[in-house]
Amino acid sequence: MENKNVFWIIGVIVLVLLVMQPNFNLFTVIDDQETTLKQEYKTYWADSTDDNFDYNYRGSALGGPPSKLFDCSVGNDGMIWTASVTSSIEFNGGGLGSASCLTNKDFKGQEIVIMAATDTQYEVQFGVWKSGTTGANTYYFVPYTLEPNKYDVFLNGKSSINKVATITIDAQYPIKVYIGVSDRKGASVYFIGYKAMLSCDLTSNEVWIQEAFTNSTFSINDVAFIPTKFCKETRPFVLRDINQGETAIYPDPIPDFNRGVSLSVPPDKAIVVNYATFYVSGVTNRCDVNQANTKVNGQWVCKDIIKSIEYVTVPHPSSVFDLILQIFTAFFSFVKSLFGG
Repeated sequence: MENKNVFWIIGVIVLVLLVMQPNFNLFTVIDDQETTLKQEYKTYWADSTDDNFDYNYRGSALGGPPSKLFDCSVGNDGMIWTASVTSSIEFNGGGLGSASCLTNKDFKGQEIVIMAATDTQYEVQFGVWKSGTTGANTYYFVPYTLEPNKYDVFLNGKSSINKVATITIDAQYPIKVYIGVSDRKGASVYFIGYKAMLSCDLTSNEVWIQEAFTNSTFSINDVAFIPTKFCKETRPFVLRDINQGETAIYPDPIPDFNRGVSLSVPPDKAIVVNYATFYVSGVTNRCDVNQANTKVNGQWVCKDIIKSIEYVTVPHPSSVFDLILQIFTAFFSFVKSLFGG
């Protein structure tokens, strides 16, 4: 009985110590969540080391941005800075001021995730949608496969019960993310990530690209265009050898590549990467379904990358009598073959 009491007392002491650390639970949860997100998404921003974010930045809409990844604006009494302890972008509306940032990257066709926290109301704006939420939250923006300007918005999970909105963004506008506060409000942004979709269906505005890499290592940052989709079923990554031809790569490298992990190329070989991108200047070919745009002598040309499938056409019988005749003919041919006929 005395031993049980000792264990209870130790447990209570540990619990009290944790409660006395006001930031312990929040930061632990944030660190765990960020680590999990980095396993799935390519990091756009996570801490000051990603883009040399200026500490204690303070200025006006006419001032220089604190980061090359964002276009920021700071009003009277507003502040934006990177907190060294929490590795977050801090927004402070100050007295009656404001502070906001707009991502420089166009995320069109790509899934986006944002992890942010605050004690007061703030905005994570995407198109016409605004969060208007408080506390620590993770926002997911998932595009439709054949409608890249249409997004489902999820809060703290991507299941159907977490869906909070469906929005459509004007096709002529880039898809960027706005984060801002005003009127004594504050917010912290801990992580922004993105990834291309895993789909083999192209929209009318997309084309397939194929690139081969022979350098020792390369990543998604080295491809010529922004990937919108990967198709591992019919357009996987393959290893090319002059003598052995092309062979599959195991395990499938696309998930790691999609979140920014570098791939290593064996000596005297090449890794062939297939991906979709939007129909942009520099890629002027809408190729056949079994082709992709491949760069040859400095020009993008259509090239066969999928072998045509041979289809056998079976004529449909015009009547029940014809069907019965076909069956008997096939049967007698089979019997005849058994006796060497």
